[in-house]
Amino acid sequence: MLKTVWGENLDTKCPLSEYPRPQFKRDSYMSLNGEWQLKFSECEEIPEFYTYNITVPFSPESELSGVMRRPKDE
Repeated sequence: MLKTVWGENLDTKCPLSEYPRPQFKRDSYMSLNGEWQLKFSECEEIPEFYTYNITVPFSPESELSGVMRRPKDE
């Protein structure tokens, strides 16, 4: 995997805290980026436990997410 300087220095507690679309900037907004728990599941029920910690806003397939898996791999 190739990581950039920005990826290596990423703060997983609050990644990409700036507003994602500056041309549509709002007076206020709440970023949901950060560490979350994740479980791949086909059922709609809330799981009792989670399998992974994921860094949002990165996709589960990416190294920056910390998961590096596709949902179909489960």
